[in-house]
Amino acid sequence: MKKFILFILGLFLLCSCSVDPKEVHNRLQQSIQEECTLIDLSFPDEYGQMKTHQVVYYYNGGIDTGRSGLMHWPDCKYCKKGL
Repeated sequence: MKKFILFILGLFLLCSCSVDPKEVHNRLQQSIQEECTLIDLSFPDEYGQMKTHQVVYYYNGGIDTGRSGLMHWPDCKYCKKGL
């Protein structure tokens, strides 16, 4: 009888800890949007002329997983001016 009660209790605990994948995806997407910034970055090219581009700056300042990065914005307004 004790084994049956423990089995039911264990089954109840395992079934009650379900996570909705859509909720996890929405939280991740929201945190990425809050931590990304679109900035203009100027730097000299190989000929010494200053070039400006829009880049996405990402910073996640967690204590144990601090990450940052830059990536060229696909819809950069400076790249489209040359077209």
